[in-house]
Amino acid sequence: MNILSLIWYVLCPILIMTTAGYLLGNKFHVDPHTYNQVMNKVVWPVYIFYGFYLSLPSLSILVFFPFIFLLLLLPMIFGKTQWNYIPSIFEEGAFVTIVILLFICIRDPYVTNDNTSYLPIFRTVSISLVIMIQLSTLMLQTFKKHQKPAHFLKNLLTLPALYAICAAFACYRLSYPIEETFTAPVISHLSGVFIILATVTFGVQLNYMSDTEKITQPLHFLIPLILAPIATAVFLYFIPILSPLTKQISLIFFTTPCMLYILKSTAIHFIRKKSLYPLLIPACFAVILWITITLSVVLLYPLEA
Repeated sequence: MNILSLIWYVLCPILIMTTAGYLLGNKFHVDPHTYNQVMNKVVWPVYIFYGFYLSLPSLSILVFFPFIFLLLLLPMIFGKTQWNYIPSIFEEGAFVTIVILLFICIRDPYVTNDNTSYLPIFRTVSISLVIMIQLSTLMLQTFKKHQKPAHFLKNLLTLPALYAICAAFACYRLSYPIEETFTAPVISHLSGVFIILATVTFGVQLNYMSDTEKITQPLHFLIPLILAPIATAVFLYFIPILSPLTKQISLIFFTTPCMLYILKSTAIHFIRKKSLYPLLIPACFAVILWITITLSVVLLYPLEA
């Protein structure tokens, strides 16, 4: 995938839908909490269920769990309280990262003769990584608040995603024909609903955060931006059990949330400073160009073993 295709087919649609979400929140004062609830408790669990029902992830993907946990824990170990936003970077950008991966896997070189054969693995790997990020974040919050393991278990049992995973595994093993049930029309359009809601919600949150979120110092950008891709690349180098495609997907996955965070922070900074407002679009496009170049480099990871 070349740079122009990446901009036109991947980043432009996301930018348009995110901007629509921002304008929606700005004009109608939409509560981002409502969108988050719909996303996390309805759309996301159903997306997990259908993705795992169609294709169960390989057990080898579980090697990422200790890596993700340590990646989110490292800033806290070093005692830098201002770095504690790193877990939220991956959690906030996770859904949009899935959308980026979905857009990438339906373009060349992943499509042959109009056959999107790579879509199942892109979907299951990205879903698995997000689930592990959410579990790691929940564990870190429990430890940080000095709560008992029973409290973690209690919070875990309230997650709709947990029941979606169990239902997907059960239906897959029993070969239950979901396509023949009354839910088939809804599920068939699920990817479109997920894409729209994930990006629009990100835009609504951007409008809300422009008034409430503390602007992070530019130096803080370098921490997740350098830490995540390099740590992921080193980790993947020493893990031979993962397929080359899984490695490429995961490298894209761990690179993208940091870049989305930089784009979000850039937008917030220019929105808040009214004198710089005319430079908002050029600044965002400069960041998008940088994101495109970075993603293009990441996509060079060889697919051949």
